[in-house]
Amino acid sequence: MRIFFIIIGISLFVMSCNLEINTVDPQASIDIYSSKEDSFFIQEYQPALNSDSIFDFSEVWIERCWKYTIIENKKTKMKTDGLQLNFKLSKFNTAYFQPSNYLAGWDMVLRDNGYAGQSNGVFTIFLKQDDIPQNFDIIINKLKKQISSEYSRIRITKK
Repeated sequence: MRIFFIIIGISLFVMSCNLEINTVDPQASIDIYSSKEDSFFIQEYQPALNSDSIFDFSEVWIERCWKYTIIENKKTKMKTDGLQLNFKLSKFNTAYFQPSNYLAGWDMVLRDNGYAGQSNGVFTIFLKQDDIPQNFDIIINKLKKQISSEYSRIRITKK
């Protein structure tokens, strides 16, 4: 009987090791290098020369959507349907437009695709189309009392 409880305890421990992994929500690669390593990468982009200087886009890329799954008690990355535009921002030049103030004081939207989400320093917008456009116009909105007004537009073009 004691061996039975030990086996049950070990089984529960092994299964609980995977409980912290989000296997439901789509994920984003942390950078272009990781996206390429995992074969999710599709296209790199860059801001147009006349872009605003609220912040810099350090990396911009489209990749296939993916999520984690558990196979034989191991975390595995699995492609899912759809594409996502990912970007990393750096050199924030104003106190207002800071990552800590995102969605409270400002947001970013890609017309017809929705708002950018943020996780682990990567902003992500899920694309509603499967074709790869030549460029995107990301709209930066300033929020005041839950009212959104366009502050700037940044054109992102294929590299």
